[in-house]
Formats: sequence, C-alpha cells, structure tokens
Amino acid sequence: MNQPTPNNRKPNKTIEDLIDFIESAAKGFTNSPTFKEQYHNGSDEDHLTEILLWHYQEENRQHEEKYIFMAQPKQENRRKVDIGIGLFAGSGNYIFCIEAKKLPTTEYVTSNTGAIKRFKKCEYGLSTSNPNIGKPLPYNCIIAYVKSGTFEKHFIKINEKIKEIAEKHSQQADKFGLTWNASEQLEKIYFKSIAKLFSKHPRQSSSDVSLYHFWIYVHLKR
Repeated sequence: MNQPTPNNRKPNKTIEDLIDFIESAAKGFTNSPTFKEQYHNGSDEDHLTEILLWHYQEENRQHEEKYIFMAQPKQENRRKVDIGIGLFAGSGNYIFCIEAKKLPTTEYVTSNTGAIKRFKKCEYGLSTSNPNIGKPLPYNCIIAYVKSGTFEKHFIKINEKIKEIAEKHSQQADKFGLTWNASEQLEKIYFKSIAKLFSKHPRQSSSDVSLYHFWIYVHLKR
C-alpha cells in the first residue's frame, strides 16, 4: 500500500469561497422560509438534508449561481454522499462533498455508515464516481443537525470516541482497514448560533482529507 502524503495545502480561493458560502448559509438555515415551512417534529435526517439542499439552492440563486448542488451523487462502490457540489462553469466534476448526520448519533466517527470513516476510506469525497478519472478531494464537510444536547457535549463525546479508537488502532488497523491517531480529534473554531469545527485525517492511499464541520441546532421551538 502506498503511504499517504500529508495535505498541508491551504484551500485555494475557489474552496475558501465555497466554505464561506456553506458557513453563511448554515447560519440562516433554521430561519429560512423553506425550513419554517417544511420542518416538523417527525423530520428525520434524510428530510432535514432535503430541506438543507433546497435552502442551499435558493441561497445559490441569490449569489450569482456559482455552484451546482447534486443530491446523493454516487461515490466509491456505489455509495452515495448526501450532497455533491460542482462549479456552474466547471467540467462536471465535484469540487466538494457534504455528508449530513444528526446528533446525537453513534455514526459520526466510525461504523459501517460512519461519516469520518467514509471520508478516511475514500468512500466519500471523490470528484466523480468514475474510477478512471475520480480523485479524492482534499477538502470536504460534515453538517450535523443537533436535535438534543449541546455543542460542547457532542464535541467532548466525539473526541473521546476518536481518542478511544486511536488507543486501540494507532498501529493495528480496525475492521475497516484504518488506523487512527489522537491528532484526528475535532478542533473547535467557534460555538455560536452554529458550531464550526475542523479536523484532518489520513487516508489509505491518498493525501490527508481535511474536514470542516458545521453543526446546527434544529430543536428550536416553533
């Protein structure tokens, strides 16, 4: 197996602008007309992602339509990431992928459907499902819908989970063939109306993947 090479690059201007767009739109999600009309107590993770996609598409229309948002594009081994993003004037490939989770969950870090695990394993975060031209993207995102608990509580619990796995699998791979390091714990950037965090993870046969995490409270009183 080829040894991964570190991804020490900063995002280029295109990715920086996209991350800023994702962050800004996330802040307005629960106050958006789409959320207020569509969200209800029975809204599950899939429904929330459907609402989120509509919200991003509407925000995009109001910002010169720079991006194309695709629902559940195919990735590695027919897996589907929640949202793929390309450039309106681009080549048809994705430049960024978003996986959505709800919190609390046992699937944020690892498990068959674990969000971080799937980016580490290159099952998510690919520029296309075509194995002949698809490349692992250096920057991707996890958006979490916080239905109960606080940002701080989930931050501590997720990092404890990563630390626990790293103690067992820093040298010996886990059942998914992955090794883990305590340095993969999430870094808090801010906890305000939404939470913004960052983490970096080695991949099996590619450079590191950097993940931006945006957490949104959705248990607001209606």
